[in-house]
Amino acid sequence: GAAVATAALARYIEATVATVTAAQRSAAASERARLARELHDSVAKTLRGVSFAAVALPGLLRRQPDLAEQLAGTVSEGADAAVREARDLLAGLRRDLPDRPFPDNVRSICAEWSTRSGVPVQVIAHAVEPPVAARYELAQILSEALQNVTRHAEATLVQVVLHRSEAHVELTITDDGRGFPMPGDLTDLSGAGSFGIVGMAERAHAVGGTLRVESHIGRGTRVMARVPLSGPVPESGRARQAASR
Repeated sequence: GAAVATAALARYIEATVATVTAAQRSAAASERARLARELHDSVAKTLRGVSFAAVALPGLLRRQPDLAEQLAGTVSEGADAAVREARDLLAGLRRDLPDRPFPDNVRSICAEWSTRSGVPVQVIAHAVEPPVAARYELAQILSEALQNVTRHAEATLVQVVLHRSEAHVELTITDDGRGFPMPGDLTDLSGAGSFGIVGMAERAHAVGGTLRVESHIGRGTRVMARVPLSGPVPESGRARQAASR
């Protein structure tokens, strides 16, 4: 039991160090604040549970070795969960590279997903640069929307459009899949186990934006994220429209 606990603690320490290293590479204060929130909401809570279990192990090893063995398994599972959460967080950080134009990141996310899923994606990405925190949340919304297509839609084509609308940036993901019945309130989806859309809405709200979802049986689904821009969009030679498969 002690050996299992030690190995588990080593794994979650390694994951935490990797996450902190990623945070140190970020120069933007808003990015550090966002990363701290993500750590608190996921990895930190899991590690707290692992810590409580690990503290109880030494005493149980002497008094109740069978129970200690079960608790060691719990510690190991918790550490594995923390590693997965840390990896997911790091993967999210890699989805949006702040030193690269956001439209390029959108195209990259779509191209990688299309290669994995085999579903073609048409991308129309205008020159628009959201604030750092909004960039991250939009990249996560795009990734989650595409994963929902993989899991549920049975689509043959996806279209992704990024553009500016007055003082906002809009990201729309449309598929031609089977669709689903929409409830009156997005939060009702969590009761049915559909946490992905609820999570996307929470991400949009976290940066002052909104999320709309339209879906009809047999006619596909459309996800529309709209977040505010903090400043003017650069009009230099970065205006581009592209279609990729």
